[in-house]
Amino acid sequence: MKPFTFYFSTFVFLACNAFAGLEIKPLERPEYHFPQLAGILAKLNEKAPHLIEANLDLDEAIANESIAASESGFKLGISLSGQSVYEDRPNENYHQRYRALGSVHLRKPVYHWGALRAKRDISSIDRSNTHKNFIALKRSLTGEVRSSFLDLVVLGFRARLAEEGLNLAVQNLNDVKQQLELGRKSSIDVDEVEIYRLNREIEWSELKVLVSKNEARFRALSGYGEILNFDPSGEFLSFCMDHSFSLDLPILVGAASSAETDRISSMIEKENHRIIIAESELLPKLNFSSAFYQDQVAAFSNKQNLDRNNIVVGLEANWAWWDSGKSKAEKSAALARKRKYESSLSRSNRDLRMALDSMRSELSSLIDRVSLSRKLSITAERRLRKCKLEVSQNRMSSADLHAAQLAFDESRLSNVESVCRYLLALDLYEQQVSYDSIVLD
Repeated sequence: MKPFTFYFSTFVFLACNAFAGLEIKPLERPEYHFPQLAGILAKLNEKAPHLIEANLDLDEAIANESIAASESGFKLGISLSGQSVYEDRPNENYHQRYRALGSVHLRKPVYHWGALRAKRDISSIDRSNTHKNFIALKRSLTGEVRSSFLDLVVLGFRARLAEEGLNLAVQNLNDVKQQLELGRKSSIDVDEVEIYRLNREIEWSELKVLVSKNEARFRALSGYGEILNFDPSGEFLSFCMDHSFSLDLPILVGAASSAETDRISSMIEKENHRIIIAESELLPKLNFSSAFYQDQVAAFSNKQNLDRNNIVVGLEANWAWWDSGKSKAEKSAALARKRKYESSLSRSNRDLRMALDSMRSELSSLIDRVSLSRKLSITAERRLRKCKLEVSQNRMSSADLHAAQLAFDESRLSNVESVCRYLLALDLYEQQVSYDSIVLD
């Protein structure tokens, strides 16, 4: 091997391994900050309806594989019969007697041109795919549960800030009413503040409904039925403000794989086996056959019967010569499907590469957004402190303080939402780049 070829192959191997071995820091896992979520994820196999159904699909696939394997095994059968026989013998009346006959037969396929092995391989592929689908579904569902939970975190935080804003609006309305009594405000000012308060109350009410809907969706995904606590802790809020996010992600050099590309590859392999099955239809097939059976023949006197025990051992050949073009059409259909899947595989690989590039760009943009939201929050907090000082010195109205408080709350919400979006995007990126290690888990 030439030196350049060796170094390039080594580089591809190491890069692909690094890519598949992507690991996320524990701090950047949502369940690190929400212990209840960690417990829910640990019990997904037992609670999540989708995983329970997928596990039953796996049991069915294992049974189907056993069925296909049995096609090439021994078949043993026993037959017993009892009869009452009335014989019309010459120059005699009907002769009535009883007889019992039995037989045992053993049969096994010997050579079928690889057709039985191909059927067994197809069922094995189906079982393997079902297992991979179960593992991939569990990983995907884990991501969906994380996403749904963080949606609840953001919505719950938004609802809490909306409630605090509503309380400030009520307080501001009371202040305006007091100033109205002192002649410093008009009734129009009171109406404006009342309209604002009503809008805040409507917003809070709508957010509560939205939280309830998302909570129901979360329970449907996870199967969790206990009380949920998705309020962000002080540690999580500090994490959102202080943690250093870095986009230190490996770049894909080799071929990527995903659940879709893996599925298409297995379909191509199955069509190869179907071609073998179709080609074997009009070829001679050999089976081992043996039997032990009893029968009766008339004795020389013609008045008695002779019971015989027979043993047969041999090979059985079956050769279908013509099937009206059925096997030829089945082979053509399998070849057409194979070419279609090969084209789909090439397209799916291109789409996956572009999707991964897009995810990297999105992660980079989200890191910038987190940084900007932190600056916004720091600036809004500094402004709020100044407004409180101005109000204490009667140089600014309570309405201005209320506006500054709302701006600060919005900046905090923006920061939490940006961090949650980054955590979810990073989790989705890991699902794609670590697919091989997931299905081999």
